[in-house]
Amino acid sequence: MSGGSLQDAAKALAAALAGRLDLREADPKGAAIDQAMRQRMLSAYAQELSELTPDASSRWLLDRMATIESRLIAVQAAQWHAQSLPAAAAGGAGGIVAEDVVLPRRVLVTCDESMTSEGFYAVERNRAGKPFLWLGPEPHASIFIPKLVAPVEVRLHLQSAFVPDVLDEMRLSLDGGEWTQVSVEKPEGRVVLVAAPPPGAARRAASMKLEIDAIRTESPASRGGSDTRRLGIALEEIELISIDRASNL
Repeated sequence: MSGGSLQDAAKALAAALAGRLDLREADPKGAAIDQAMRQRMLSAYAQELSELTPDASSRWLLDRMATIESRLIAVQAAQWHAQSLPAAAAGGAGGIVAEDVVLPRRVLVTCDESMTSEGFYAVERNRAGKPFLWLGPEPHASIFIPKLVAPVEVRLHLQSAFVPDVLDEMRLSLDGGEWTQVSVEKPEGRVVLVAAPPPGAARRAASMKLEIDAIRTESPASRGGSDTRRLGIALEEIELISIDRASNL
């Protein structure tokens, strides 16, 4: 992408966000503040890019992405240090590396517009206003999730399942690692798919790629409905928990 294209994109996004802002009617207020900050940053990006050649613009973009990832890791470190450190780390026991202290050990990801994913339809909301995503039209989807201390237990909290007979056949893969079949739990009548897929070699600085194989999708239209989409599972939340290595020894 050329410097001009990046600059035009930044200007267009800034203008679009500015047109949507109305701080007086903000609900919640945090959303309007977030929009205002993004509009300000995009305007600054456009100004910076206007002075760069296409090659320099590409380097600027890569440097900006690296800066964001490094600062995300720093924020995670600050959050983790605000809590108590693992007992083994505090005691100076061997086997504890820097990553064990910097990275979080539990994250709850809400499946809304902020989630980076492929293989899902647009965000919907249930009667209570809680967001969820239908997997489809293909049975394979992927999501970028925050990086945790490995190994990690993945818990997919479902809003619904259109093809429930294949739930116990579903598989998960983490960072290109081997596929791991899920187990199906039903706490308080809800459906949660659980697996601990071993991470593969496709490592990233501040995120992991979670892949979901839902086995099969089907359309409500094939059962007499009006919805022609091919649906698998409706995903509401993704819970990620670092597994204590000691418990696996």
